[in-house]
Formats: sequence, C-alpha cells, structure tokens
Amino acid sequence: MNAQVKILEEQVRDHFGRHPDAEIYLSQPAIVAILGARVLGEFGDDPCRYVTAKARKNYGGTSSITRASGKKKVVAARFIHNDRLIDALMSWAFASLNASAGARAFYDEQRQRTRPQ
Repeated sequence: MNAQVKILEEQVRDHFGRHPDAEIYLSQPAIVAILGARVLGEFGDDPCRYVTAKARKNYGGTSSITRASGKKKVVAARFIHNDRLIDALMSWAFASLNASAGARAFYDEQRQRTRPQ
C-alpha cells in the first residue's frame, strides 16, 4: 500500500504541475504540489465559478454570516461548508506559520487579541 501511495503522489505532482494555475498556487507560502492539488480540486478550476472574492470565501466557509435588523446585529459562524476544503485550507494555514514570517505575525497578533486579559 505504501508503494501505491508513493506512485499516486508522483502522479499528482506531475499532473498538478501541468495545470495552468499550478504556478499561482505554488507561489503561496507553504503550498506544495499535493496540498495545492487538494485546494485546487475542492475550489475547482473554472475561472468564472466565483463572481467575487466574497463568493469564494462563502464557499470556503471562512466568511461570517451577518443578520441585521433595525434594532440589532448578529454575526455568526458559517456552519455549512465543504469539509474537505476546510481541511485543506486549515492544513495550508498551519503550514504557513512555519513558512511565512507574515503569517506567523498575523497569527500571533490574533491570538493576543482573543486571550483573556
């Protein structure tokens, strides 16, 4: 089984490298061929699929839901999302902490904001 996994990894690397958007994905911090192929596979490669960046965030489950009336405003987490995409994005985010000083600084800043004083 391990030998078959190695063969499959090589095939994914080879075929992902041929994709027109592979260079864009691989230019991101901590994205390697296997993770890039996962993210690309879950988002899809149709350039017209997402009209706006907000639509892409909604599909990824990373944007919040805001409900507002005249009296109150409620911001909630988005619970309906693509689990495989979220898993790939979380892997990418945590791998970025070691690969990018900017990602590490942003993460540390956000952690400081959420810690009780």
